Amino acid sequence: MKSYELLYILSADTTDEQREAIINKFSAVVTDNGGSVEKLDKWGMRKFAYPINFKTEGYYVLTVFKAETDVVSELSRQLRITDGVVRNLILALDDKALNDMAREVKNNESETKAQESTEEKVEEKTEEQA
Repeated sequence: MKSYELLYILSADTTDEQREAIINKFSAVVTDNGGSVEKLDKWGMRKFAYPINFKTEGYYVLTVFKAETDVVSELSRQLRITDGVVRNLILALDDKALNDMAREVKNNESETKAQESTEEKVEEKTEEQA
């Protein structure tokens, strides 16, 4: 199986329930066809750099998944026919990109641990002073 990255933009007109249904639909396309969703990142509402179909903002979703190539063609077809999808892009990830992503996750985890330990030290000093 190969790793892929999918970025799609949903119309700002869709409701929260519709967004969740669309996101779950695309995740199900991957998992039902033998793939696995590695990461699902909802970026939220963002402004476009230029108007698309007379709209100026949309809801961005990034998905990293592993699947066979036939799953990608089915996912691409589903993205084209689904109402509410403004734009989409599917990229095949190479080993360097996967290593960079793993390194980024590791750095984020270490930063979170450092921040938590700093907060604990501040709480201990506050308790000692009280």
